[in-house]
Amino acid sequence: MPEKLCGTPVKSKPLERLLPEGRRLKEKSSRGTNGTSCDVLVDGKLSIAVEESHPPKYVKAMKFGLPENPVPIRNLPYKGEGRVDDDNSVVIVPCRTPRTRYLAVRVTSIRTPDDIGAKDLRKSLRELVVPATAEIKKEKKCGS
Repeated sequence: MPEKLCGTPVKSKPLERLLPEGRRLKEKSSRGTNGTSCDVLVDGKLSIAVEESHPPKYVKAMKFGLPENPVPIRNLPYKGEGRVDDDNSVVIVPCRTPRTRYLAVRVTSIRTPDDIGAKDLRKSLRELVVPATAEIKKEKKCGS
């Protein structure tokens, strides 16, 4: 298992649960006008996507995207709010810079509750999005 995923240090346990069996792990990054995206491919097939975006106004994490069965992420180690659902997790934090006021980080998995169980899927998504958000906040100099 890699020690970093899309430039963010990660624990191996959530990756073991979320990544399918395979030989070659590859990251493919792209930058758009409103953020960046990093796709993690295993043997050429999308497995995990990490997206960073800058919403123009505050959006509640529970309503960000199209959540299926969302549950709040409690006790974030920084100011903000998060949620996890059946295929992705999102954390939205204040990020006051000259270019933005908010930062949204989403981690999406192709794995489903049927593959690894809803509890393990949600736990793994949470264990990836929380430190990824902390790392991106630091990189963007968002403050605490």
